Amino acid sequence: MSVSLRIVGIYYDQDKIPYEENMTVMDVLNYARLNPADNSKVFGFETGQLQFGADAGKPSITSFYSEYNEPFQSKTSGLMKPAGPYYLPEDISTSPSFTAWQYYVFSKPLQDGGAVYQVNKPRVESFVDAKVPDGGFVTWRLCKILGYPQPMPANKMSAVSKMV
Repeated sequence: MSVSLRIVGIYYDQDKIPYEENMTVMDVLNYARLNPADNSKVFGFETGQLQFGADAGKPSITSFYSEYNEPFQSKTSGLMKPAGPYYLPEDISTSPSFTAWQYYVFSKPLQDGGAVYQVNKPRVESFVDAKVPDGGFVTWRLCKILGYPQPMPANKMSAVSKMV
């Protein structure tokens, strides 16, 4: 069978990546880099090195890039997007919030609006080790994360207090 890859934020979507036994998220990315999707001239990613945690020293995604040959339609919004380069880096140096790339592995593609999430074991696992099941798909998202407590502006508090 095959697996699929989606990079949210740069509109990258590739199906029919040949499945190999014990395939990892890193294997999926490397295949896409060598064999970009039909509408993409180039697909690539940059890595850094994890500085802490159980996977310290292992690669960590720092950016994704794709260059599209012609205008295309976003599968999510339906809006047309212009051809050209799409580069999206994370930024872990900003404060009080930062952005970081995060991946999810699903055991089967979206069908009728639903998908089955493939829980990693251990729960947090480097993408170089995380297995992708046959027929599954990988989604990457750039997430914004609050690094420490941040008070809400006073003019927003009234709106929150009305939420029930």
